[in-house]
Amino acid sequence: MSTPDGATTPWDRRGRRRLWWLIPEVAAVALLLALFVPNLAERSPQAAGPLSLEAAAAERAARALEQVSPAEHHDHGHEVGADDRIFCGVAVFGVDPPSASVIDAVQTVYGYYFCAVGRRGVPYLQSSRADGPIVVHLTEPPTVQVAAPGADYQERVRAMMPDQYEDLCFSGLPDPSVADEVKRRYEAAFG
Repeated sequence: MSTPDGATTPWDRRGRRRLWWLIPEVAAVALLLALFVPNLAERSPQAAGPLSLEAAAAERAARALEQVSPAEHHDHGHEVGADDRIFCGVAVFGVDPPSASVIDAVQTVYGYYFCAVGRRGVPYLQSSRADGPIVVHLTEPPTVQVAAPGADYQERVRAMMPDQYEDLCFSGLPDPSVADEVKRRYEAAFG
C-alpha cells in the first residue's frame, strides 16, 4: 500500500518480505516442468499414438513366448528354471491374414524371436539367450511354435513357416533393436 505522497506502509514492506521466497520456488517449478514434461510425453503411449500393426503383433507374440511354461521351453530345446524370468522380443516377418489392419484381426504372427533367460544376480552377458524363427497363433490362450534344434532343423522350420518367409528364417535376427530392447528390459529388471 502506498500513501498519497508515494511512501509505502509498514504492511507493504512486510508483505514483500514474506513473498520473496516465492520467486525461487516458481522458478524451480518452471524449470522442472520444462525438463520433465517433454519426457513424459515421449513415454506416454497416448502421446505417441497407437502402436503400428507390426509393433502390436511383435508385442503380443513376445508376451506369448514369455508366458510359455518351462516344460514347453524344454520341448523347444531351451532350459528354463522355475526361478528364471524370460524376456523376449520378436521381429515380425508378417501376419495372417495379410489383409489385417488392426491387431484384433490378426490370427497368426510370423517372425524371428530373441529371448534372454535369467534370474536376479545373473548379469545379462551370463544369461541364457536363444533366438530363431517363431509362429504365434493369437488364440486364447496363444500357442507358440518354435522348431527344436538338432537334425532336420531346417526342414522343421520350413514346415511351420509360409514359403515367403522361409529365407528370412536362416539369416539371424533381422533387426538388432529387438535384442537391444530385450537387454534393456533384462538389465532394468535385474540391474
